[in-house]
Amino acid sequence: MQIETERLLIEEAHADDRATIDGLVALFNSNPEFHRASGERVIWAAADLENYLADDPNPRYPDLESHEYTVRERATGLIVGTVELIAPIPSDRINWIALMMIQGDRQGAGLGSEVVAAIEHELFSAGWNEIRVFVHRDTVLAHQFWTGAGYQPIGEALSASGKPGMVLRKPRSAP
Repeated sequence: MQIETERLLIEEAHADDRATIDGLVALFNSNPEFHRASGERVIWAAADLENYLADDPNPRYPDLESHEYTVRERATGLIVGTVELIAPIPSDRINWIALMMIQGDRQGAGLGSEVVAAIEHELFSAGWNEIRVFVHRDTVLAHQFWTGAGYQPIGEALSASGKPGMVLRKPRSAP
């Protein structure tokens, strides 16, 4: 999948591309609050991101098909975000945005909203009936972002790392 918006290019991430790995290291390290809340490491090295992209299957979701994407600014080619999609979870036949992260110093500029709108358009056009996300309990800004994007809470759950949070969903609108 490759998606272009006015400002962004969303494309599959590759573990063998050094520029991608370096951009992802900077991105992941720009969001320490998210990583603290999720129970993951706070400092990421190139090897961590190479493993994250190369894992097949992803150890966090061993029975699922996950796809990782970079979000690049079209004007500069710089990585300003990442998206991980999981499709579908066998137990509920629902597809998930497992991760959507924007560079820490670029948050609040509408990039996340642009990414989510583009991903939703692509997935709903491809026939997905619903998209779900998991938001860690301690990430208030993330919860505000997703509810502002039209996602509705449907229940509490634990993350893959055992941290509490909320599952939110957004159904496809009627044509």
